[in-house]
Amino acid sequence: MKYNSYSPDKLDFDPIENQKKKRGKKLANIKKNEILKEKGLHKDLSSSSLKIYGSEYFFNYELSWLKFNERVLAEALNPKNKLLERIKFIGIVCSNLDEFFQKRVGGLKRQQLAGVKTLSVDGMSASDQLKEIRHEVLKMIEIYRGCFFKDLVPAMAEKGIYIKEYSQLSNYQKRVSDRFFQKQIYPIVTPLAVDESHPFPFISNQSLSFALELENPRNKEKHFARIKIPANRPRLIQVHRRGNKVILVPIEDLIRTKIDQFFPGMKVLSAHMFRVTRNASVEREEEEADDLLETIEDELRERKFSEIVRMELEADMPKHIKKYLLKNLNINW
Repeated sequence: MKYNSYSPDKLDFDPIENQKKKRGKKLANIKKNEILKEKGLHKDLSSSSLKIYGSEYFFNYELSWLKFNERVLAEALNPKNKLLERIKFIGIVCSNLDEFFQKRVGGLKRQQLAGVKTLSVDGMSASDQLKEIRHEVLKMIEIYRGCFFKDLVPAMAEKGIYIKEYSQLSNYQKRVSDRFFQKQIYPIVTPLAVDESHPFPFISNQSLSFALELENPRNKEKHFARIKIPANRPRLIQVHRRGNKVILVPIEDLIRTKIDQFFPGMKVLSAHMFRVTRNASVEREEEEADDLLETIEDELRERKFSEIVRMELEADMPKHIKKYLLKNLNINW
């Protein structure tokens, strides 16, 4: 008898299981098992009609979507397109990334947290895909920000459309801005300070906010506060228009300039913007749903309160404020 043969005399011998293993060895995907071995994972002995596997045969689904978004970005970079169309393409790129993080990255993070070891058909685990996505997205952000601020903003100025900070405005334009702030912004903004009796506020999906550090001049105690930038007001406020010349001020710059007015008696030490994107990868059987509209409403409601998959911060935000946000938003990835 050969050393590796099976004997019916053995107590653990099961002829049916033995046949399954032999069949599995014959029909298993060899390329897949090579990749599993490289990653230190167990072999997949199940039969498979697919005999090819890995990145030399397949493109990753998530990364191929980012390649599609690069094609949209290419339209923004193309100087042959009209100026405002190029700006619209930048907006499309950003909204596409929001949806990508909500649906695709959200699903991958759930797989990662659940400890799913299954590889995609191109041989990547959920963790591998998340690392590669971060690398590609950071490159994309650098490109579209460079395009907007270095190319499109100067090009708009040549056409008479100026985006200015509050400090760059004339006295008359500042008065227009002040009046807009007092009538359109200040009445609808609710500043939220955090202390023993006021817990950390809920940060809704895709909302743009200020994270503030305050100091009480009397006892030198420091506090955290949050101001949500109202989404029902224009992001760019028109403060001047004459002929073909238009001057716009970002709403966040106007709020930052007037931020002391929200906290009378307190000293504002810092004010930096941040934004969160929440998971929206909620699986639902739409065909089996009794009420499709109700199903969609439930999904949108869950999207608002689901876990965070991305947080965007101003580059110069202090480290201790970053740590404070990460801790209170339960971000540990």
